[in-house]
Parts: sequence; structure tokens; C-alpha cells
Amino acid sequence: REYGLWPVLPRSIGWAPDAASYAAAVAGLDAAGAPVVDHCRGTLPVDAAQLDAGWAAVIGGLPEGITHLALHATMPGEFAAAAPAHAGWRFGEFAWLMGGGLSRVCAENHVVQIGCRALQARWRACLRQDEYSIATVPPSDRSDPAAC
Repeated sequence: REYGLWPVLPRSIGWAPDAASYAAAVAGLDAAGAPVVDHCRGTLPVDAAQLDAGWAAVIGGLPEGITHLALHATMPGEFAAAAPAHAGWRFGEFAWLMGGGLSRVCAENHVVQIGCRALQARWRACLRQDEYSIATVPPSDRSDPAAC
């Protein structure tokens, strides 16, 4: 809150080190009407030739709700010297994303991309509102990035 940055705390992760504290933090955000994503998916560490099929399977299999994609795409360059084992798939993902691969796969699967900017804007709007108005957001509106 003090930095004004949207906290990326997906509801459905199973790897939180302290599950009870994590659940309490997510419940607090929900109670405040803050934006909370439902799921998280990450970079596919595969060869570039496998990205279309891999992401089609991920996007096509998404559950209902808002999913945060934690991608590690990297522009080709110095990263190759820092992490040569990861460089190939990070560079491939970068090229695939820049070529519109994710947008295409989302469109083919009727998945709407909203981007983090929409969630960050909603978070900042929530921070500006008083506690009463934040707490009165109906639960059905929590997936709408414009609602607060």
C-alpha cells in the first residue's frame, strides 16, 4: 500500500510458504474490493518451436477468472552470458510475444487480455477511496478490472 503498487497474490496458488497468512492476505484484499487475480501461469521453458502448441494448451485450459501470466521473456543480449541455460527459451519467448503469439492464441481461445495496467489502475482507485466505499463492492464485481 505504501508504494501504491498492485499486490500480485493469486487466489489459487498452492506453493505459499505460509498458507494461512497468504489466505488471510488475499481475503483482506477481497474484503477491501481490491483487484485479486484468481490464477497464475508462468513462462514455458521450451524451445521456440513448441511455444504455439504449449501456450495454446495453457490458454485453452485456463479456468474461469483472471489469470496472471508471469512471463520471463528476455530480449537477446547480455542475458546469454549471465544464464546460458535459460537464455534460449527466454529469447524464444520474447520473439514469440513480440510477434503477437500470445495475442493470437488468446483470440483463438476467446480469452480477453486486460493487462496489469488495468489492475494497477483499479488498485490505485481503491487506495483513493474511503474504507466504507471500498468495502461495499459486491463480490461479483471483483473480476471486473474497472470496478472498485
